[in-house]
Amino acid sequence: MSTYLVDFDFRQEDLVKSFYFLNYKKYNLTLGELKRKYIFVKKKKLVVKVSVGDIQYIKVEGKYLELYTRDDIFLVRSTLQNMLIDLPIEFIKVHQSYVVNIEKVDSFNPEENVININRMAIPISRNLKKVFLSKYYMP
Repeated sequence: MSTYLVDFDFRQEDLVKSFYFLNYKKYNLTLGELKRKYIFVKKKKLVVKVSVGDIQYIKVEGKYLELYTRDDIFLVRSTLQNMLIDLPIEFIKVHQSYVVNIEKVDSFNPEENVININRMAIPISRNLKKVFLSKYYMP
């Protein structure tokens, strides 16, 4: 029996999402059931249900994440890595401090390294720009 060592540069959240995506038939789930549809976040003294599809982008702010929707901003104490694992594949890390919902992207300026969502300019890092362009840009 041969053993192969393969050296690939994978991010943990990509591997986890791929695992669930490729094995959804094994667990007799539909693709929609694999996606987390809602999260519960604290807002003042209440715990509020937020639709994941309503989240436009996520910004790291110290030990907290700011979840931006069209109407509100929610603070969550979590790491970006942990949040990404639980989010559907439409959420893409574009910067050390930003994750965008690809469904909410209005435009992208490759010369200025900026993604525009609802008139908000979100920076995209040079390394992650290459990944973004290879997946979504059709010249």
